[in-house]
Amino acid sequence: MKILVAEDDAASLFILQSLLTSWGYEVLTATDGTEAWRILCEPGHPHLLLLDWMMPGIEGPEIVRRLHERSPEQPYYAIIITSRSDKNSAANALNAGADDFIGKPFDNSELRARVSVGYRTNCLQKALSEHIRDLNQALARVRQLEGIIPG
Repeated sequence: MKILVAEDDAASLFILQSLLTSWGYEVLTATDGTEAWRILCEPGHPHLLLLDWMMPGIEGPEIVRRLHERSPEQPYYAIIITSRSDKNSAANALNAGADDFIGKPFDNSELRARVSVGYRTNCLQKALSEHIRDLNQALARVRQLEGIIPG
C-alpha cells in the first residue's frame, strides 16, 4: 500500500520514509503542504497519509479538511504528526477530519501500530466500497428485469 508522508523537516522525513519502507509500505514524500496536495490531486494517489501539522504552504489539518470537502465519500486515513502535544491540538486535528494524531518525538512501535490501524481501516473501506458497488450493479439489473418481466 502507498503512503504519503508530508514533512518539512529533512531528518524527520528521512526517518519516517526509512521506517515505513522497512515495514513494507511504498512511500511517496512531500516536503511541504502544497506538494502534498498536488500529489493527492493526481490519479492513483495514496489513501494512507502521514501529515506534519506545521508545514510551509498548506498545513496538515487543512489538507485533511480539503480532502473531505473535495470527496467526502472517498476513504482516507490521515495521521497528523506534530510537536504539538496539548489536548486542544489533538482535538483540532481530529475535528478537521484526521483519523489519528501522534506527537513528536514518536515511539517507533507506536507509530507502526497506528499506521497498521490505518492500513487495516483502508482495506476495510475499500472492500466495503466494492461491495456497495456490486450491490448497486445487482440492484440495477433487478430493476432492468422488473421492466422486462410483467408483474
